[in-house]
Amino acid sequence: MTPPAASTTVAPSLDDLRRRIDAIDDGLLELIQERAAIVGAIAAAKRASGSAGAFRPGREAQVMRRLAGQLSGPFGLATMVRLWREIMCEFTRLQGPFSAAVACTAGHPGLWDLARDHFGAETPLAGHATPDSVLAAVEAGEATVGVLAVPSAAPEGAWWPRLRSDDADRIRIISRLPFASAGSARGPGLDAVAVARLPTEASGQDRSFLALPVADAGETVRILQAAGLSLRGAGAVAAGATLAEVEGYLDDGDARLARLPAGTLVLGAYAIPLAESGGR
Repeated sequence: MTPPAASTTVAPSLDDLRRRIDAIDDGLLELIQERAAIVGAIAAAKRASGSAGAFRPGREAQVMRRLAGQLSGPFGLATMVRLWREIMCEFTRLQGPFSAAVACTAGHPGLWDLARDHFGAETPLAGHATPDSVLAAVEAGEATVGVLAVPSAAPEGAWWPRLRSDDADRIRIISRLPFASAGSARGPGLDAVAVARLPTEASGQDRSFLALPVADAGETVRILQAAGLSLRGAGAVAAGATLAEVEGYLDDGDARLARLPAGTLVLGAYAIPLAESGGR
């Protein structure tokens, strides 16, 4: 019986492997440049139609969820998100001025880090001593977005009553940070929101913030349950109103608002972060 022939397969050399990596790098850069050209065409089409809005948090969340669903192997989810956040923020800046105001308040040093990770290394950031100063910068157009500690019953969370308005161009909550991981941000339990003078858009997995003209958290819970809304959290009472966070996406035209007390306002909505919505 003739023995099987020995395999003649030769493992690639280090130089061969490095040449393959170089070719992949070249291909990645070419694809990124092609993406930039398409983004430029989209921006031109928006200008021609009179529409605006280079920054679309809902759309960005959809992209990140789709990519997270395709991710396999040892490449980490948080790293993938960071990489694509940089790409998307760079193309947002190419379409027009984009900057962020960050509340650098006592006890929340990591908000600066969350803002840098989420909005990219090259996005101009400005620190502000108070949440009111952040909101004023966004209101005046000095910053595109503001980053604040998530609304809560704590004193530093009492900035949310300033969002109570029915103006179509008002400041709204538009994002929740971090979207994937806090990375090396300073401080435990970091949780923030981004606000902007932009309309919100549904991402498919969202939560919304409401301000009800009821100065009682328990009554707010009963009202929301009677309206068929699933409550995530309620209890921050300020300026004669109660803040409520509900499951699902609501905007100013949502029919469910008719079931709530007159004067109830939508303060914004955000895409549920990957860690909560099934991200790897």
